[in-house]
Parts: sequence; C-alpha cells; structure tokens
Amino acid sequence: MRAKVEHILVKAQGRNMQINRIYLLYCLAVVFLAVLMLAPLLTSGFVSDDSDFSFIKGTLSYNNQNLGDFTYGWIIGWLFHIGRFVPLSTVLLHTIFYIMGQNVFIYKLTILTFIIINILTFGYFIKLITGSRSLCLLSMLMAPLFFQIRLFHDPIVSFNLLMQLVFLFVILSMISLIYYLKKGKKKYLISSLFLYLLSLLTYELTYPLFILYFLLIYINSGKREFKYPLMLSAPFICLSLLCISIPFISRMYFGIPLVGGPIDAIITNPGEAFKSTYVPNPNPKEYIITLAKQTTAAFPLSYAMAHYARRGLISLKFLSSWVTIVIAILYFIFYLIISNAVVDELLVQKKREFNAKLFFVFGLFLLIMPGILVALSPKYQYYLFWGTGYLPVYVSYFGLMIMTICAIYGIYCKIYVDKRNIFPLSLILALIFSLTGSITYACNVSTLDELNNGWLYPRMIIENGLKDGLFKFVPDEAILLVDPSYPWDQPGFYLMNSGVKLGYLGSILFGEGYLSDKLPKAALRENFNNSFRYEFSNSDNIFYLKYFSQSKHEGYAVLGKVQELLATNKTLDRVLVSYMYIYIYHGSGQKEHLFIKDFYANDPRLQGTKINMDEINSSLVSSGTDWELYSINCNDLLIDVKSLFIV
Repeated sequence: MRAKVEHILVKAQGRNMQINRIYLLYCLAVVFLAVLMLAPLLTSGFVSDDSDFSFIKGTLSYNNQNLGDFTYGWIIGWLFHIGRFVPLSTVLLHTIFYIMGQNVFIYKLTILTFIIINILTFGYFIKLITGSRSLCLLSMLMAPLFFQIRLFHDPIVSFNLLMQLVFLFVILSMISLIYYLKKGKKKYLISSLFLYLLSLLTYELTYPLFILYFLLIYINSGKREFKYPLMLSAPFICLSLLCISIPFISRMYFGIPLVGGPIDAIITNPGEAFKSTYVPNPNPKEYIITLAKQTTAAFPLSYAMAHYARRGLISLKFLSSWVTIVIAILYFIFYLIISNAVVDELLVQKKREFNAKLFFVFGLFLLIMPGILVALSPKYQYYLFWGTGYLPVYVSYFGLMIMTICAIYGIYCKIYVDKRNIFPLSLILALIFSLTGSITYACNVSTLDELNNGWLYPRMIIENGLKDGLFKFVPDEAILLVDPSYPWDQPGFYLMNSGVKLGYLGSILFGEGYLSDKLPKAALRENFNNSFRYEFSNSDNIFYLKYFSQSKHEGYAVLGKVQELLATNKTLDRVLVSYMYIYIYHGSGQKEHLFIKDFYANDPRLQGTKINMDEINSSLVSSGTDWELYSINCNDLLIDVKSLFIV
C-alpha cells in the first residue's frame, strides 16, 4: 500500500514538473514576442533629455567638475530654484550616462532589458494576486500592446530609465507587502517601505500612490473592514507626506509660488514654460481635461488613432513588413493557447482565486493616479493633446492591463461551462490582440523613423566627422558658431568627441546665443538694428559649422574659418570664408551619388556670383572606407558657406 502511494506521489510530482516546464516554455515564448515588439528601440538615438546628458563626461571635464559636485549642484538647484526634491532621479541620471557614455546601443539595450524586467515582475505580481499562472502569462502577453512610442516626451525611447525604475520600485514594494501579508515577517514590510521610499525620491508621481497600498492590503487581508488596512498603510502615508513636505517647505522658504497662473502665460511667454511646469494651476476645467488626456493616452492605439488621424495613414511599408506579419500571427496563436489555459484552470479549480471586482478597482486607481500631478502643470495643460501622455503614462499602462485582465477573466468565469461560447470569444479576442500588436509595432517603427531623422542621423554624422579628424584644424579656446543648432551642440560634447576645449559655442539653443563678449571687439565694423557685422583676422579663430544627415548611410559636415560675419544674436545671416573643410560620409560605400552643388560667392565684388567646383582648389586631406575629408581654398574669394549644399 505504501509503495502504491509513493508511486502515485512520484507520478503526480512528475506531472507537475512537466506542467512547470510547459509554462516555462510559454513564458519564454511570450518574452520573445515582447522583445520582438520592442526591438526597433535598439535602432534609435539619444532623444530629448538623454541627448543633453549622454556626454556628461565631456561636460564635467569642460567645467573642471567631478561627478559628485555636479550631481549635488543639480539636486540643490532643483530644490532651491524650482521646488522639486527628486534626488535619486538626478543621481541615477548622471550615473547612468557617466558609466555608459555615448554608447547608444548599450543604453537602449539597457532600457529594453528593464522593460522586460518590468513585464516579468508585473506578471509575477499578477500571479501573487490571482493565484493563476495563465493570467500571469496573459498579462505578460498583453503588455507590449500598450507600449506606444510617441513624438513627444516618451518614457520608453528616452529619459534615462526613469519610468522603468520607478515602476520597478513600486511593483517590488507591492510584492514585498503581499509577502508580508501572507507570511507575517517584518523584513518584508521593511523592504516594502524602503522600496516605496526609493520611488518617492525618484519621481513625484508616486506621492499619491499610498492609496494603492491601502487597496492592496484591503484586497489581501481577507477582512472587509477599513481599520486594519488603514493602520498597516499608515507608514506608507507618512513616507509620502514626509517627501511632499520637503518641496513644500522649500517653496515657502524660497518664495517659489505654490499655485501658478493660467496657461495663457505659456502662450504669451514660451520662455517661462520650464519654470511654470512645476507651479500648479488648479483651474478645474483645465485640470479635468488634462487628466482625461493623460489617462486615455494609456489605451492601446490611442496615439496611433490621434496622430495618424491628423497626419494621414501610416505607410504600408511598415504595415506589410514581414516582422509585422509574424507579430500578428504569433499574437493570434499565443492568445488562443493562453486563453485555453485560463479556461482549463477554471474547469479544474471551479472557483475564483481572487476578487476580480476589487482588483479591477485597484487597476483603475493605478491607471488614473500617475496623472494626478501631471494634470496640475500649466505646461502640460497647454501641450498635451489627445493620444499623447506625459512620462507617467508608462505606469498607467499597467493599471489598464490589470483592468483588462479582470474584464477578460470575468467574462470567462461567466461562460467557461458552455464551451460553445468560449471558442468564438477566444477567436475574437485573439484577432483583437493580433491586429493591435501588428498596428502598434508598425506605428512604433514609423515613429522611430521620424525621431531618427531629427535625433540620430545628424548626431551620427557630426560624431563620425569629429572621430575622423574634422576638428584637428580647430585650436583650443576657439569660438564655434553652429547653424542650425541641435541639443547636443554644447562645449562638453565637442570636448568629449574631439578633445578640443572651445572658448565659446554660439547657438540658438543654449548659452548667450550667437553673439558674445568673447568675440573680439576690434573686429566689429557695423551695428544697425541689433544686426552686427564683423571682420575677423586669421588669428581670431572664429569657426562656423553646419552638418546635415537624414540617413544612416550618408551625410556631410562643413567647417569654415570665418573672415566676415553678419549676424544677430539669434540668426547668422552671412558667413564668409576663404577656405573650408568638408566631411562627406557615405556608409553605404557608394560615392557617385554624393557631390557638391554649386555655391555662391557673397563677396561685395562678386555679389551672387555662382562658383563652380572647378574654379576652386580642393584637395583630399584624409579618407576612410566610407568617408572623405576635403579642404577647399576659394582662391582668395569670400564665399558664403551657408549657401553650400551637398546632395
């Protein structure tokens, strides 16, 4: 009899191991699909704030600072001048880019890795709450359907892992709290409080999330009374109030407004937009509309519908790619498999392991609450439009996922006995998942294609040019005028990539503009209506730079030593040089399609005269397999370098 029992136990154990292996394979398949959906992220460049901090080592070297002093200065500056206290965010931002530097692929791979970690951790959270492995798989399957990449402040493409880390802190904190509720060990409660504190010190969106802890305790306590959840959630409430009080006291002490003016101030004075971002505008109408925009942006395809409704249909080349088709097929198949597992669990258990209605309410709060503070900002009251959410929309995605899981589970609970209704429903949902996945992927690829035109390719061409010696003709303390200007056109960027420490960099984005007191005063010839004309000597070392690329395969950069300049602080109207350097990049290896067009002399003696290439002296300075660097002597003519184009 004993041997028979042991045989049954061994057989049951073997069956459980087999089931575990099957679920592990399902998990790996779902992760593979998530990676496939997010893989285009790896082809993007440094976007938005990332473009400023990716050369932090150069900035530190240029300013003769160390990382600790630089970071401390930022933290104090945020607190004393803006009234924000998010020190961990600043530490993470500076440390990440100090370690990774300008290796954009490693950086994007790190973002992708943390998104996958978020998905896995969220799936485990669902497993703890529901007791269902199939719902865990379903949550992981649907996650990439919500991740929409936008031509705006996007939490996936940029912003230094901010939202991925905030969500990770919060979800791990909640998992620790569930462990405490189940096992009663204080170490789990302490861990939960510590992780929540990390999230509070990283981003303000977590200030009101203590309500979620109350709901989580209420759901998992098994008691339908408020006293116990309220007592247990009290430490989370205190931590939140403590962190809120620090910027509040700072605003009171330093005279920073607690409440701002209407959003009209941003329209009339765009330069004040940054400061007004953090001064709340409690106008009820503007608040409700902005919160609605921020919240609905979490819905799948919300950006695609709003964005492409204004700009036209997405290109067929993205919708009909083989990857898009594979994604559609995989989502259809995987959903049918997982939905079948959900039904099997229902048939075996014949009972609900969790209260889907209460968990749905939890998801609703997680959807809405990340936008509560965003909706107070006058800046986003003005700039947000339907389908576009600010960074906290990343956390809202997961709230909507919980609501979707509860809704699907609730439907299956009602009809799982009648198999005739289950299969048609599963087919319909599989088709919805399939279409949503393929359209989301295609829209994300299309958006990244647009982002790369402005952020990746221009930066690639100037980085390649600097690496290949374009600035070996520029001495330290030279003055550089850049037109057009990009966010990375800062002294630290050029120091990090070329080793040249500029005396001044003139651009329309940073610093004092094009004109500076560092321009030699003796070179000033005329001043009329805030437009200045300079004539520089060869020893003045004034250089002009422009570069262009909208493809990873080709681009050019032009560097000229300026002899005459006509400019305002915000415009370069005429830049005359007698010699210049032209860097041409053709990563495809083909040179025939790249040539220098005719350009114009702007010398007073030769106003508007067209100069052909055979009229000037050009020589090859250096070259590689996919680039050439030329020097051009204009035969003592003064050429307006702004009129030179390479196609």
